[in-house]
Amino acid sequence: MEVPFSIIKRSSITIIIALFGSVEEVLKLENFGALTSIMMLNLTVFIYFFVKKKKRDLKSIFKYVVLPLVGLSILTYVWSGLGTPTYIVGFSWLFIGIVIGVVKSKGYKEAPTNINNL
Repeated sequence: MEVPFSIIKRSSITIIIALFGSVEEVLKLENFGALTSIMMLNLTVFIYFFVKKKKRDLKSIFKYVVLPLVGLSILTYVWSGLGTPTYIVGFSWLFIGIVIGVVKSKGYKEAPTNINNL
């Protein structure tokens, strides 16, 4: 079985960070990624169901507005205590990922090959 290049790249960068950073810094950076992805998920639920699909009955407002907003608020509070170095590295990593995504998908107009192979 072939190991995908993305796993090798991520592992290499993680090893470099672990060698030159403290365990606390590495954990903060890992938490930045996890918290940011879950925050984006909450935002996406709101945008997809409430804005795009126009699910606006009382049950839907609770599921697609209130719960994501509560989750986003809690995660933002936790996320706010990570520290400036974590934000610099985390947002740099996020920016690089977005640029690579834009290039590979031709401006997010083409689906990645992995999505097409599902």
